[in-house]
Amino acid sequence: FAAAESRAHEAMKRIEKAWEFYYRSDLLTDSLMALQEAAYIKQRAGSALWWAGLCSEFPGNLEVNRTSMKQTAEKYLADLKYLLAYAESMGSSTSSLLSDASGIQDDVEAEIEDGAYAAAVLDSLRARSYVNTYLELAPIVGPRLDEGVAKTLSDRVEREKKVVYDSIAASRTYGVNPILALSYYEFGVEYAGKAKPTLPVYRRVSILLDALLQLKYARLIAEMSPIMAQRLGSPVTGAGTVKVTPFNRVVKEVVHQPSLGQAAAIASVSIVIGLAIGIIAARRPGSRSSGM
Repeated sequence: FAAAESRAHEAMKRIEKAWEFYYRSDLLTDSLMALQEAAYIKQRAGSALWWAGLCSEFPGNLEVNRTSMKQTAEKYLADLKYLLAYAESMGSSTSSLLSDASGIQDDVEAEIEDGAYAAAVLDSLRARSYVNTYLELAPIVGPRLDEGVAKTLSDRVEREKKVVYDSIAASRTYGVNPILALSYYEFGVEYAGKAKPTLPVYRRVSILLDALLQLKYARLIAEMSPIMAQRLGSPVTGAGTVKVTPFNRVVKEVVHQPSLGQAAAIASVSIVIGLAIGIIAARRPGSRSSGM
């Protein structure tokens, strides 16, 4: 349901932009942009319907408590703001990963204002995946796109695959099957497989970074699914033993006070991440999320 609501909200948000291109279509490029936006909106709406259709596969009488959902969305947004501010204070606020996270944060605020609370929760997790990736890579990735960067990303992707797999398995022990987490896990694994050694290093870096982002998002969804189910009143196996993990736990797990050398690396890594994100954005214009 959250996946469907997120995609429907994004489609609605882009309609106004599409009309703007259409009405000023004195240039061919504007007409093409209007057509591109319209095509994307249609596909996004179709994706929303597909995800909503999955609800019929899991029949039940559970009604979502919108008050609880709103409170949860607002809490996730507050924690996201804290985490993003922390990341920006540690390094460069011009990092493309942090800029993307900030943009998604704006979407979360709009979703809460529009009453799309489930979508806001989901997009809060997506934004956090960007911040987590930045905080993890900044102290260890050098300022150049070289084989060392590709090797580091490859190692991180392999490690994240195992973590996501275990997180999905742990979610299932509570009787919760995190379908969306499975979707992004499969996407990340498939995409990582495209980073062939014969590709130029900049292409491998961009592919591996994209795969790592999807895997981290999958991990967050899997970890939070049993907790969300419990908070919303869904029957959860062993509900009394579900440990509610603070949303900003990453600050304790991943982040540490950097040395002067690491602080310099955090500043310079923005260049590398910016180049890689720029390549990804150029390859997938107009979309901040993957095909699903």
